[in-house]
Amino acid sequence: MDKMNILFVSPGYKPYLGGTERIVEQLSKEFLRLGEVDRVGVLTTFMDFNHMPPQRNSALPSEEVRDGVKVYRVNFAPQHLGFFYTLPAGLISWEVKRVIEDFQPHIIHFLLCEWFVANAWIYLLSRKKNHHVYTIPFHEPPDRLRYLPMKYVNAFLGRTVDKVQVHSSYIKKRVMAYYHVPEEKIEVIPLGSSFKRNRQVLKERHPKDVIHLLAVGRLSQDKGQLELVHIFNKVYKDLAKEARLILVGGDGGHQGEIEQYIRQNGLGKHVELIGFISEDALDKLYQQADIFILLTRVESFGLVFAEAQSYGLPIIGYRIPPLQAVFKKGSVLVEPFHPDKVAEAIEHLVNDDGLRNSLSQEAFDYAQEQFSWENTARHFLTLYHKILENKN
Repeated sequence: MDKMNILFVSPGYKPYLGGTERIVEQLSKEFLRLGEVDRVGVLTTFMDFNHMPPQRNSALPSEEVRDGVKVYRVNFAPQHLGFFYTLPAGLISWEVKRVIEDFQPHIIHFLLCEWFVANAWIYLLSRKKNHHVYTIPFHEPPDRLRYLPMKYVNAFLGRTVDKVQVHSSYIKKRVMAYYHVPEEKIEVIPLGSSFKRNRQVLKERHPKDVIHLLAVGRLSQDKGQLELVHIFNKVYKDLAKEARLILVGGDGGHQGEIEQYIRQNGLGKHVELIGFISEDALDKLYQQADIFILLTRVESFGLVFAEAQSYGLPIIGYRIPPLQAVFKKGSVLVEPFHPDKVAEAIEHLVNDDGLRNSLSQEAFDYAQEQFSWENTARHFLTLYHKILENKN
C-alpha cells in the first residue's frame, strides 16, 4: 500500500511536553525520517497541562504544523464531570468527525487510557472506516466506585480495537488481568530515549567536588518531590561531599508546599526549583547531573529514567513493579515509601565514587542497548502494517 497516515489522540500536546507528548514527538520524528509514513497528525485539545488543574489556552491555534506534525485542537464538552473519573479535558466533540475526514488516517492511535470517554467517543465515530491502536500505560487505579467507568470503558476498547500496545511485560499482565484483554491482542513495545551521550564525556565527568542530584517530573504527589526534599534535608549535611538537589517540572499541585519547605529550612543554596524548561536546557542539566532520583509512586514505563540512563546517570527510585520490570541495570530501586532506604541510597551513591562510577557506566551501556526511538518506531510501523494487511 501507499504510505500511511497516522493520527495520534492525546488530550494535550505542545507547548506542553509531558510523557505522552514526548512519545508523540519522538515517534512522529522517526516515522517521518524512516519514510514509511506520509503524514502524522495529533488530535488534541486546547488544554494546558502545565497548570494544575489544567487550564484552557484559547491562544493556541486550532490547526497548525509543528515539526512536520499536523496538530488539530478541538473543543470537548463538558470539560469535567465530577461524579466519575475522567481527565479535565472534555468528553465528546462533534469536531472530531471533521478532523478525521480532513486528515484521512489509516491508523488512529489512542495514547492515554485516563481519557477513556473521549477515546471511546472517537472510536465510535470512526470504527467503520478506520483502524485503531490503543496504548494502555496502566496506572494502577484506586479501588473506588468512581473509577469503575474507566475500567469498563477501557475493557470495551481493549477488546474491540485492532491492537493494544503496552510498554512492558508487567503492564501486559496487568492489562490482561484488569481489563481482560486477550493476550493475542496485546503487543509489548518498550519506549526509547531522545537523549544520547558520548562515552568519552561519560568517562571524563568524575571526580567532582559537588554532586548534583536531578529529579525531572511534574511537582505532584504521585512523583514524590516533596517527600524527596524532606529526605534530602535530613541527609545532605552528613554526606562526604557537597550535594545539590535540582527539581525540574511544572506545578502539579505541590510546588507551593515545596517552596515553603525550602524557605523554612534554609535550603535555598542546596535545593533548586527550575520549573518547566526547554529541551536544550534540560539537556544541559542532564549533562551536569551525577545522579537521577525520582520517588514516583505511579508509573507505566519511566521515560525520564530511560533518558537519565542514556546520559550515564545511575537512577534512584522506588521498587514499584513497572520500574522494576524495565530498569534492571544501572539503578538502585529501594523498598517503596521508606524514607530511610532512600537516604541510604543517596549516601552510598554520593559518598562512594567507585560505586557511582560503576553504576554510571552500567546505566549508559544498558540505555544504549535498550532504549532506542528508532527501534520503537520500527516496531510500531510493523504493527501498523500487520493491521492494515490483515484487514485488506
